[in-house]
Amino acid sequence: MKIVRFIHISILTLVVVNFLLTVQTPAQYVVSEAPNTSAIAKRHYHVTVSDSNWFDATRHRSIPVKIYRPTQPQEKCPVIVFSHGLGGSNEKCAYLGQAWASQGFVSVHVQHLGIDDQVWKGKIRPLKELKDVYSQHWTGRTQANDIRFVLNVLDGIVTGGTPFGQMLDMSRVGVAGYDLGGLAAMLLAGQTPPDNWSDLRDTRVKAIVVMSPPVADQATYIPIPVSYRTMSTPALFFTGTDDDGVVGSTKAWQRRIPFDQMQGNDRFLITYRDAGHLIYGGHILPARNRDDQKYQANVAQASSLFWRAYLKEEPAVYAYFQSQTLGNIAGALGQVERRLGGNAEKNIGVAAQPIIHDQAVAPAPPMPEIMFR
Repeated sequence: MKIVRFIHISILTLVVVNFLLTVQTPAQYVVSEAPNTSAIAKRHYHVTVSDSNWFDATRHRSIPVKIYRPTQPQEKCPVIVFSHGLGGSNEKCAYLGQAWASQGFVSVHVQHLGIDDQVWKGKIRPLKELKDVYSQHWTGRTQANDIRFVLNVLDGIVTGGTPFGQMLDMSRVGVAGYDLGGLAAMLLAGQTPPDNWSDLRDTRVKAIVVMSPPVADQATYIPIPVSYRTMSTPALFFTGTDDDGVVGSTKAWQRRIPFDQMQGNDRFLITYRDAGHLIYGGHILPARNRDDQKYQANVAQASSLFWRAYLKEEPAVYAYFQSQTLGNIAGALGQVERRLGGNAEKNIGVAAQPIIHDQAVAPAPPMPEIMFR
């Protein structure tokens, strides 16, 4: 029995190490033109990358950041703040920083100390370490407050009138996140905090992108469907049919719940076929990582178009998100669903409906028909 238990623990440890030791994709990701969207082609800027470390004196907390910005932009740049998941770092998802900056955005990637890769690196039992940290930070409150502080710093930089500050357009701010970082993005967009403490909504945030959105899986004081109905910004969600949590207990079929339960603004859900939880950062095995890159390229392309539609408010790109041809945005990799505003009847094709399951026994359901082509 001890041998069997040892093997079981070893397998779990390997799964977690695979989750954490992600391989960064090539730095120069080019955002290709979406199918049938020649009218919304965009020039690509060269990208400058820099690092900084900001200190939140109120919380006695350092916030390291990696900043991707377009070199010599011709106009003010909307700002995107990216938040990594449990055990990650601000090196995670560099391909997104490169892609967004090449499209004229400033992308600030935050590192959440105490929730980052230092939690597990060099540890004998990384799974236990991660579970312990997850139990302390499952509400996303620490990450959300880190992002709020970063926005405050950026506001101060704009006021200071430096060349970098003159580049920033803080009237057009987006937040993106992966897993627990995605939870932070949803909290800033108005999700009712699962711990039912003080509201974390930040009115500076005008749109969000969430990869592998987590659903609260510990004791919550707010019914899960109700918690998402207070979200008020446009949102783009990404998930996969095999997107079960590695440390958290959110199942693949639950990832769509925020999309289903939001009310009052445009939201979109891209679901990739046969894609798991690790595609956004990349698997450690080269063969798997190469397969991940096709998803990452599509995430970079679709999210860049979303930011252009809902942060830059480019008319042609916005019209694309309202059109019948939106189904082409995921190509052959998956499907896209949308709800426009608070009225499901404005959707084209089959309206996306909430899926209700017995969480204790229900397997992941088959994916619905693709709505748009």
